[in-house]
Amino acid sequence: MQKRILFLSCLAVLLAQPSFAQSALVKGGAKATGKNFIKKVVTRIYPRVRVPQVPSVAVNVPITPMAPSVAVQVSQQIAAASRVQSSLLKGTALQPFEQNTPHFLFTVSAAGKDGGFKASGFVIAEEYNGETVLWGIAPQEYVQYMGKDVEISFYIKDKKFTYPAEVVLAGRAEGINAALIRLPQEALQVARPVMWAKDYPKKGTNLFTYGYNKGQYQKAQRRVLTANTERIIEGLNPEEEETLTDAGGLVVTDKGEAVGLSLGTSHPLADRAEWYWNRYSNRNYPKKQDLSNISEIVPFSRLQDLLREYRNPGSARRVLLFGGLRVGKLPITETVKSVTAYYEDGFEQTLNQNPLLEVTSLDTGFEFKGLQKAKIIISRADGSTYAYWVDMQTRNITLEEAIK
Repeated sequence: MQKRILFLSCLAVLLAQPSFAQSALVKGGAKATGKNFIKKVVTRIYPRVRVPQVPSVAVNVPITPMAPSVAVQVSQQIAAASRVQSSLLKGTALQPFEQNTPHFLFTVSAAGKDGGFKASGFVIAEEYNGETVLWGIAPQEYVQYMGKDVEISFYIKDKKFTYPAEVVLAGRAEGINAALIRLPQEALQVARPVMWAKDYPKKGTNLFTYGYNKGQYQKAQRRVLTANTERIIEGLNPEEEETLTDAGGLVVTDKGEAVGLSLGTSHPLADRAEWYWNRYSNRNYPKKQDLSNISEIVPFSRLQDLLREYRNPGSARRVLLFGGLRVGKLPITETVKSVTAYYEDGFEQTLNQNPLLEVTSLDTGFEFKGLQKAKIIISRADGSTYAYWVDMQTRNITLEEAIK
């Protein structure tokens, strides 16, 4: 009975699209039945992705614009096809997704500088006041040097579609390392939003990264080492990756559902070594992991903060907690620069710019025995800093401005 339901549900998804039904049923023939029939249908409908070639000049190709709500429906159908295929084949099901990656992904560069540096981004959807709005997401650490006015380019069927766009809000490279980009109406010709995974990926899960590195399309498969609300950390094998997606990219599950924005191996090894030396900060992190072979992902929950902040300034501020005490609130344009613990025997311990330190549990990386006080330094977007002093004896919080 279960197999029959799976068969019918899979067939329903495929036949919901007329062009699929015509090509699949005719080619399948009378002898193609049951599971083998579905496999043949899926294989014919979703051939392996052909890597798009990036032309040197934009080409004017007539494509019918699609309303944002319709674009979301199309993306939902793609995600549904991937889920059904995954359930049927008991494994990775990325053919429906990969066939449409050119619509999800774009490159972003400074306006008027076609030959300049290009980062990689992707399209997301927002439901706002009963309407569907499409946005672009790209890594802030690269977009910050491009200015407010940028250009985004999609590469569809060997054709390049370039549109003017605007960066409306951005986080910080050390924190929410992402920029929110307003897409122009014309981009609806080709843009399609990704569908988001409902849960954080678990340790050991295989994830797939798609994007453009130096203008070249690429894909990488990596395994999750650890994850929390601030970062998802993957392990990678450079010998198995011809190029690394280190200029931004879309990360999805084996069903084509997005989990976040890839930052690649963007931070120096010396910084990462300081992040992970204290295993208390993340006990699931492999102690023998080669720190030069990891990749960072900003999870979707943090990317949603950008939308909340844009619609309602101040709403995305998050509560800072240390030892169960409410320390303050952190805007998206500020980051925790360091946390220092002071002990009664004179010992001091500091963690600097550690993306694995969750703002709602800043004490996780420290031993509580003998802890007298803590100093939390916050960095603003203009480079200035301030500090919160947490007295663990009196449980008082003191704000100190102008910290260097």
